[in-house]
Amino acid sequence: MIQEILSNTIYLPPFRIANFDPIKKAEAEAFAQEVEQEYIAYGGLTQDEIIELNINLGYWTEEQEKMLGKLIKEIQYAKGMYYEDFFRASRRELHLKAINSGIKRVNDLVLSKNHLYEYSSEYIKEESYWTFLFSDYGSPALLYRKYPLWRIQDEKVRGLYFDLKWRSIWAVCKDPYGIFGLRGNQLNDNQLSLLYWSKIYDNIQEAQEPPHQAMMQDTIAIDGWFIKQSKSKDSKQEENKATEVFKMARTKREKEEIMAMNSIEGQRVIKSRANDLKQNSELDEFHFSHVKQELAMKFNELNSRRN
Repeated sequence: MIQEILSNTIYLPPFRIANFDPIKKAEAEAFAQEVEQEYIAYGGLTQDEIIELNINLGYWTEEQEKMLGKLIKEIQYAKGMYYEDFFRASRRELHLKAINSGIKRVNDLVLSKNHLYEYSSEYIKEESYWTFLFSDYGSPALLYRKYPLWRIQDEKVRGLYFDLKWRSIWAVCKDPYGIFGLRGNQLNDNQLSLLYWSKIYDNIQEAQEPPHQAMMQDTIAIDGWFIKQSKSKDSKQEENKATEVFKMARTKREKEEIMAMNSIEGQRVIKSRANDLKQNSELDEFHFSHVKQELAMKFNELNSRRN
């Protein structure tokens, strides 16, 4: 498979087609946009309008939309737990079943949501783009339908990162031109995907807290690691958020925006200080109510330790 990617061709039997040059792609894009605009001008619908039509026809509902969002979150959670329980085989298998079941349900819902998608302007544009590129070959529309079968799925591309032949090449050179003899805008989808995931996996291994080496070739475990890293980052940002943020507000709206920057505890402190200042316009730090409460709590804590 690596050799096929290195060939700089797209193989759609019976044709082996060289990577398209940027000028040809630009011409195809211009042609596709023109076709799309003409289609819309004659009453064609966009994808969003198709979805709205599906809602009106009963093919898609608000409940299904909520369920789709819920399932995606559940899959994300299950992947995180798959990573956490990676070395507990029985639990890992349970998470895997939940993930696969969730993905199947999501795919079924997406299929319903995208009912009639082939009549959307986006589909017409994509079809026009590829049929223009394949116009020098027989049956360009047929080649377009074969094209998705040529593209390598992400899961397989990620696995190629560990292919010994690719590892040898990637270790020596990470520049697209040095590897393929082509510039980035001349690469096909499989080549771009391989470069993308190779850089991602390099970054994973260089992370401060990389996943265990045994997880590296398990795409679900790596997805789970990404999810946990993202949550950890969000948690740290929340912890580092200032307890109290003091800024001058010129309008009521600015005041609300500044208050939103504070944590709940910070907002309580600000309100407490404001009330104290209403009663006495000149107070030092130790005369604010919230400071007195904190000092009293610390004093009681010290006394309890002594006793």
